[in-house]
Amino acid sequence: MSKWEYCIFTAYETSQQTQYTISYAKNAENLNNRGETRLSIFEKLGKEGWELVSVHPVTPGVNEFYFKRAIL
Repeated sequence: MSKWEYCIFTAYETSQQTQYTISYAKNAENLNNRGETRLSIFEKLGKEGWELVSVHPVTPGVNEFYFKRAIL
C-alpha cells in the first residue's frame, strides 16, 4: 500500500498583485518576489514528483491547488 505526502499551493491573484505560498506538512514557504510564474512553480513541483489532485476556489482571486506524492 502506498503512503502519500501532501502540499497545498495557494495563489492570491488580483489586478494589483500576485502572491504564492506552498504549505507542506511541516512548514510553509512564501514564494513572493522570486519572479516565478504559477506554471514554472507547477513544473518544478512535477519534477519533484508532486501530482495535482484537486483545485479549490476559495474566493475570487484565491485558489488552492492540492498536490500529493508517494513517500518512498
